[in-house]
Formats: sequence, structure tokens, C-alpha cells
Amino acid sequence: MGKSAGGESKESSQRKSTVQFRSLSRESTTALLDACRRNDVSITNALIATMALTSSDFIDGGDEKSGKTRNYKVLQSLDMRRFGAQLDKCETVACMAGSNDIMLGPISDRSGESL
Repeated sequence: MGKSAGGESKESSQRKSTVQFRSLSRESTTALLDACRRNDVSITNALIATMALTSSDFIDGGDEKSGKTRNYKVLQSLDMRRFGAQLDKCETVACMAGSNDIMLGPISDRSGESL
């Protein structure tokens, strides 16, 4: 058995990743920014927490395991072009990116539905 992000599981070798793209309307973005400012939370942190809590509702097909907690990892892409000795004016196709692995947990199954 392998060690998966959610704990040991015989299915860990069968894990699969998924990518979902979403966009927010101008009105939703404004409302989210306003709520974040009122609560002194960055929009990035709010979105990361939202992704982890939403994932907790759908893991294992939404089949809640009573008392089960899991750790979640969110990969955040960072644009590093504007930092460093050679500032890039975004006129190149160089990657110059970084990433930040954000670990959250333990989070109980179906934690997002309470929001």
C-alpha cells in the first residue's frame, strides 16, 4: 500500500488527478474581494480554502466515511517574472515560474457542505 495525500489506501496507486477551470463574473469577483477585505483575508487564501473544502465533499465519490480526515495539497503557481535581477517586462516566452505547495488538513470528509 502506498501513502496517499489522504492517508494509506490500497487504491492510492489508482489515484487520478483532475483539472477544473472556472471563471468568476465581474460581480462575483467584486463581492469576493469585498468579503475578503472585510475579513482581512487574501483572495488567494480564500480560493485555496474553497478548493480544499469543496474537494472534501467529492472525494471517494462523495461517500462520507464517518470520522475520516484527510490532508489536501493545493499547488499554487507563482509568476516570478517581475522579481529578481533580470526583471522581465513580459515580452518573452520564458517560463520564469515557481510554485508553492500548500498543505491543508486534517479536514473531515464533507466539510465544505456546511458552508
